[in-house]
Amino acid sequence: MRRLWTEERVTFEGRCYRTDKATTYDRPAEPVPLYVVASGPSAAKLAGRVADGFICTSGKPRELYTETLIPKLEQGLEASGRRREDIELMIEMKVSFDTDLRRALEDTRNWAALALKPEEKTGVEDPVETERLAAARPAERAARRWIVSDDPDEQSSASHRTSSWASHTSSSTHRATSGALPPALRRTRPAAPAQPLCLIA
Repeated sequence: MRRLWTEERVTFEGRCYRTDKATTYDRPAEPVPLYVVASGPSAAKLAGRVADGFICTSGKPRELYTETLIPKLEQGLEASGRRREDIELMIEMKVSFDTDLRRALEDTRNWAALALKPEEKTGVEDPVETERLAAARPAERAARRWIVSDDPDEQSSASHRTSSWASHTSSSTHRATSGALPPALRRTRPAAPAQPLCLIA
């Protein structure tokens, strides 16, 4: 991918893909950061080996981050001769805030399918059926992977606690359904010079 962004013609023989004099006609003026999204050990190690950034998701047991993802990421970094400072670490957090706590909870239903157990969705190929299965579950089930609150200070504290599990990674999006947010939740990051390309592995 990186060669296609910088070279005229690329011939490549890989384990999974190959190209013969491939080219792209809209090469970027500057390198595009390559981010790898990972929730398992193999992808986390790959991120450490080849990526400019690593993204993981929240809502999982703390041990997944401290005992699996970050150690594997560091193995990949070591294999590529890099350090932790050479890669940007990010965590996607699912946040639902409203001054009405029940509404904040109910709003997580839009993502209820994420909370379905493997045995509940195995063999289900129709997204309409997946939506029906998710809708039949209580809102509390959908909210398990979210930070849900009607207190902005509590919301901010919970977000920072979660990001610290992934060794001081950066939280991505804070979703709000009200304007009553303190500066801690309104903080935004400056725009990057180039938008990263994310690979989900």
